[in-house]
Amino acid sequence: MLTLIQPIGRYFQLDEQGFVLNDTRSDAIPIYLNQLLETITAAYQATYGDALHSVWLRGSLARGLFVQSISDIDTFALVYQANIRWKNVDLVNFDKSSFPFEVECCISSFSETFTQQNPALAMQIQTQAHCLWGKDIRTELPKHRPSKTMAMHYKWLVEDIQAFLIQKRYHPKDSQAILKLLLRSGFELVMPRLGRYTPDLYYCYISFACYYPDKELLMREILWHYLNPLDFERIVYLVRTLGTWMLKEYEDF
Repeated sequence: MLTLIQPIGRYFQLDEQGFVLNDTRSDAIPIYLNQLLETITAAYQATYGDALHSVWLRGSLARGLFVQSISDIDTFALVYQANIRWKNVDLVNFDKSSFPFEVECCISSFSETFTQQNPALAMQIQTQAHCLWGKDIRTELPKHRPSKTMAMHYKWLVEDIQAFLIQKRYHPKDSQAILKLLLRSGFELVMPRLGRYTPDLYYCYISFACYYPDKELLMREILWHYLNPLDFERIVYLVRTLGTWMLKEYEDF
């Protein structure tokens, strides 16, 4: 099973003080996707006008790791609107369904207290986001070492596991979302001991397996089913089994 899983991704590099270095860059984006990103940026501008602070790209595309049919295009914008922590939005004159891959468009509030109000997003911007338009605030944000301060996915484990297990209809995207959450939460368990950081799912798996070899087969299977979300009954079993165990591990995190 694992031999059919391509080891996509890498650990982030650290500077001399051990802080995570942002490895996103404009020349990492394939040329054929530049027009799409310009269209998305224009759609954010048309939708939010003067309320738009900046538009961002995160994920594999911004890091030169985009793989057609596997990777998503993750964009978000900071807006001068209050009380929006993270919200999926539909943009004016932009149809996500017309593309052969998942396109995410989200917004979050921006203010002078942004770092205090939304530390998780501030961390992501500083370490793994690329500014497409507007003011690039990365140098104004706190730096981060691989530690508990960078752990955020586990915070939604209880709620998301419960929501997944009570669904009455099978949706492959929902299965992939909960499996991705388990992979990244598993990595966050070991990140402080490992002293390295990655959001990349293959490296989340192998890092977790180094510290929990007795759970290696389960996590390997979770990665496999994330890439092949077909066996819903087995996915439910994996979520119940490893998810329940992980929640107990996080009690002492």
